[in-house]
Amino acid sequence: MLGINKMAGENRTQESAEPLAPVNVPGPETINENYETVGSPLVDNPLVKCRNVNVHYGEKQAIFNVNIDIAKNEVIAMIGPSGCGKSTFLRCINRMNDTIDICRVKGDIELEGQDIYNRSVDAVELRARVGIVFQKPNPFPKSIYENVAYGPRIHGLVNRKSDLDDIVENSLKRAGLWDEVKDDLDSSGTGLSGGQQQRLCIARTIAVSPDIILMDEPCSALDPIATARIEQLIADLSKNYTIAIVTHSMQQAARVSSRTAYFHLGKLIEVGETEVIFTRPLHSLTEAYITGRFG
Repeated sequence: MLGINKMAGENRTQESAEPLAPVNVPGPETINENYETVGSPLVDNPLVKCRNVNVHYGEKQAIFNVNIDIAKNEVIAMIGPSGCGKSTFLRCINRMNDTIDICRVKGDIELEGQDIYNRSVDAVELRARVGIVFQKPNPFPKSIYENVAYGPRIHGLVNRKSDLDDIVENSLKRAGLWDEVKDDLDSSGTGLSGGQQQRLCIARTIAVSPDIILMDEPCSALDPIATARIEQLIADLSKNYTIAIVTHSMQQAARVSSRTAYFHLGKLIEVGETEVIFTRPLHSLTEAYITGRFG
């Protein structure tokens, strides 16, 4: 096994310092459709349980037979090359793919034992329980206060203005933004810096007390200082929330997650403890990816 440090192969050890040979990356047809994910994709008493998940965009299949559990209060990172299906899979967990006409999702996804694709499940209510933070900050064209108050108000979580004020303040504090905006709550959320906007979006997400927070490359548009603040925020939020994050940065995955899932061409190749994935991966594709031989 090649020597790989915890920062996702950022620097190889002296023993493996010679240039690595290129890898012939297998196409999806070379990984049998009845493949089995290696490592530990399943957990006891999962918050989210996914079985035999397949996703098609029209005739093109994007996700193949994914089986994985997400535990309560864990941070799980989903990594892999561009186009590997990690964001598509993430969006299955709160049915964001419902908004794409040609997208079909098959298989079973359960949140605390409830099938989220059952006809009786209201997608709007589901998205309150399964919040999502996107790649590009997307605050509403409203005040900072109204950005955070919007969710609790439309979901009928409060009856009194004082209760709503408390939710707004507590959400902004948890998002690490309160001290920066407490005197400007009536100012537009779109007037904040990029990093502040992303933290505002996180405050908006946690204002409705979700069971899980999905993050789809939340730092890709941010500078290193703003990225560091988001990563610290993820660590703080993980004490009370389950977080699933898609990231192109293996260094970020190594820093913020306790468990990592590696996707390759729509297939879930390996899942395991983050330190194990980045130091002793079981699958040759995982090793080739984290050592920079492709991707």
